[in-house]
Amino acid sequence: MNYGEVSTAYGQLRRRLAVYVGQDSLPNITIDPPKGTSDELSFLRMVAWSYVLLYEAGRVPLGYLRQLPPWNQHTSALLPHVRALRTWTSHNLALEKEADIATLREAIAWFSKTCGVGTPASLSHWQQCFTSLCVDLVGVLSAAIRACDAFEQPDDHDRLVDGLRRRLDRDWPAYRFDSVVDQTAIRLGYRGIDSVRFRTRHLDAWRKVVAGSVEDDLERNLKLRIEADMLAMMSSALPLTYEELAELTGATEKESVIAMLLSLRAVPPEVRKAVTANLAG
Repeated sequence: MNYGEVSTAYGQLRRRLAVYVGQDSLPNITIDPPKGTSDELSFLRMVAWSYVLLYEAGRVPLGYLRQLPPWNQHTSALLPHVRALRTWTSHNLALEKEADIATLREAIAWFSKTCGVGTPASLSHWQQCFTSLCVDLVGVLSAAIRACDAFEQPDDHDRLVDGLRRRLDRDWPAYRFDSVVDQTAIRLGYRGIDSVRFRTRHLDAWRKVVAGSVEDDLERNLKLRIEADMLAMMSSALPLTYEELAELTGATEKESVIAMLLSLRAVPPEVRKAVTANLAG
């Protein structure tokens, strides 16, 4: 089994989905493919390609197809070892962090099972790992292709196609959340929030809000969720500091400033923002 067979299966799935929901439903994967089959670099590139397939380009359509017969895969994530391998290859794991140790343990266990050693060192080791990963991917893609046959059932065709189209339409790219994060920070009076880092931590949960909301209430539900996450991160901190409030109000006594801070804490975030804006004006 090699990358060519994986690429062929991916192309077949792209063509099947294009018939039902358009050519953009499964985009082309543009990262460099592996050049060989038995060296470390080729394996690392195969891991990267696999991750893009499962968690980026194919995340939504594969997630949908795995619920259809004859695949009917409702259990854990597809090929969970791919995420561990990608983290192992691309991130500096902190040995003092339990989550990183768990990832490292999962990667080592997969290597041991696949090529007999926890740390591959020879061409034969890398060959076995590369081949095993390709076999896994062809298995997933073949199951997805078979699941596409469900779209051909007259009684289910419209429902299944509409369901997949809806999921694709609601699959917001990550950057689309950034402006909502920025607006939320301004609204709550917080400065210097790194929208990309904040978004990365909450992306999966926010996508569930988008996918599960009716169109008319989507924007409101998303704002509510992002506000809640930002307030939780800031421990519901007030939108201004002691010094800023003292300067805005001209208060000189410590007790007066503290009393105002406590009063602000007792009101909802939106009201706090309005009060602060009035003071600043």
